[in-house]
Amino acid sequence: MGGVSARIEYVSVDVEASGPVPGAFSMLSLGATIVTMARGEPPRIGASYYTELQPLAGAGADETALAYAGGLRPENLVATGQPPAEALRGLNDFLSREGVRRPVFVAHCASFDWMFVAWYYSHTGIPNPFGYAALDTKALAMGRLRLGWRETGTELLARRLGIPRQDPRTVHHAGHDAAWQATLLIALLTTE
Repeated sequence: MGGVSARIEYVSVDVEASGPVPGAFSMLSLGATIVTMARGEPPRIGASYYTELQPLAGAGADETALAYAGGLRPENLVATGQPPAEALRGLNDFLSREGVRRPVFVAHCASFDWMFVAWYYSHTGIPNPFGYAALDTKALAMGRLRLGWRETGTELLARRLGIPRQDPRTVHHAGHDAAWQATLLIALLTTE
């Protein structure tokens, strides 16, 4: 498994947001799926976490971004979403219950998802279990498969790696996206 130490707990994360940057825009939903890899054992996809968040007071909503937010609307989440601090405490509690001690943040185009998650942890004053680093599956695919950036879209990678593509009805749902990205991560880490 190419350099896997005794045990690594990856957490595949996906975020849907009302715009391109945190603070000015809101994180609308957050999904996370655990992937455990240990030397001598097959990779294992574990439990998942999903939540929808109340928008930040005064934050904007970009209609182009909302078109990719899985049907979530900030005005609806005012009543149905969790307060951001509660959602992040829920994620930390989930990781703790699952025995994840040193999670490695993983996302497809991780700069976007990590930026929102890190900003929200800082904004709410809740400890960030992920720290300052993230593993980007797009960059990982470039290196492992010797591809160019434009060849690292999820559809192209699914075909190239021989994994099922994500059901189009579930795309842009943070929970489903995080779970599918977990499958992608395993394929990238175990491909020869």
